[in-house]
Amino acid sequence: MTPAPRADGAWEEWRTGWPLVLASFVGFIGAGAQIYVLSVTLGPLTAAHHWPRAVAAAPMTIYAVGVLALAAPIGTLVDRVGPRRVALAGAPLAGLAFSLVGLSGAAIWTWMLAWTGFAAVALSIGPLVWCPALVRHFRSTRGLALGVAMSGSGLAGFIWPPISLWCMQHGGTAGAFEAVGGVIGVVGGLVVGLLFRGPATGPAPASAPAPLPAAPHPTGSGLAAVLRTPLFWRISLVLMLVSGVVSGVMVHVSAFATDRGFSAVQAARVLAIFGPALIVGRLAVGLLLDRVPGRAVVVALLVVAFAACVLLATFDGRPTTLWAAAVLIGLANGAETDLLGFLLARHFGSGNFGSVYGAGLSIFSLGYGLAPAMVGASFDYAGSYVPACLVACAALAACAPLALGLPGSQAGRRGGVPGAAEGSAGGPRG
Repeated sequence: MTPAPRADGAWEEWRTGWPLVLASFVGFIGAGAQIYVLSVTLGPLTAAHHWPRAVAAAPMTIYAVGVLALAAPIGTLVDRVGPRRVALAGAPLAGLAFSLVGLSGAAIWTWMLAWTGFAAVALSIGPLVWCPALVRHFRSTRGLALGVAMSGSGLAGFIWPPISLWCMQHGGTAGAFEAVGGVIGVVGGLVVGLLFRGPATGPAPASAPAPLPAAPHPTGSGLAAVLRTPLFWRISLVLMLVSGVVSGVMVHVSAFATDRGFSAVQAARVLAIFGPALIVGRLAVGLLLDRVPGRAVVVALLVVAFAACVLLATFDGRPTTLWAAAVLIGLANGAETDLLGFLLARHFGSGNFGSVYGAGLSIFSLGYGLAPAMVGASFDYAGSYVPACLVACAALAACAPLALGLPGSQAGRRGGVPGAAEGSAGGPRG
């Protein structure tokens, strides 16, 4: 087991870095809005416009394509100009784009176009902006810092569903998107301007290229070397699958509940359970990652997601069963993004973290973005969510060997690019 972090180092990190954590916490609240607003409005939109559920859930696929295309270049931009500048421009743009989704109307092509516009700027308020600053500043308590900041997306799950439902009842589905977009733009811009500052939010410090990975016939350095390591792909693919299961359930759980006789208010309450569970998952995973091998946390994540899918596939109609599944998915959602950032920083260093994290996030987003549309298509074909749940169970079970193959020892956890885990993180830390 990893020794507990030194108290003096941890205290200094938090004394100087709490504004970064608070700003990132608020940023994750805004970044988490899309999936919750979409889930609340999914049923009413399909009923009002007679859309297939695969079409209504397609925005997550559009988002995935946007991340796949833009994560690496935006990650490089974050390294070059700093997270603060990207977030200052991104918060108002993302808020405006989200509000415009509400004005897209009943045509499918305008719905898709509006979400394409949001996908183009969504990364500027996502983990690709917040995580690099936290990784640069925090070392001895990096896992905890990431967990606390990312728990903002848990609060998003607690506040956005009832807010969206209230806005929808008073202003229709358009009102929900417009109101939430306004909050993202105004509050996000203010928080970034006031709190998200310091050396850790500037350009990445210059450093020598990280040593080459211990892999057959390595050539090159930096991001190219990282992309040639099996460890990078193992981490990214495992977490891509879990993110797909999580987003597939979260987007469709409200419709799943109303299909089984729950009212819209009851369905929104089920969705709101994700929030507190996500917060618990984020904080627990953050603490664990500073102390135990990442492999153990990843395996536990697979087990939790598998149990949730089993409960949904065998749903017996009792509210407590649905609540239990929501809690488990919330816990899983609280772990996957934490693990991606933490494990990539641990194995491949933080000197060029923006570009490395952007590459990992591109792969991660495929599961997060494609799964909701695939689940919707499965429902449209079968008239039930059970087949999708069974496929998810099988995929998670098949993924277990990849998770068990992750490094488990302290030495192994820094074996992706030898010496890179902390050695390339040089420069001021805020």
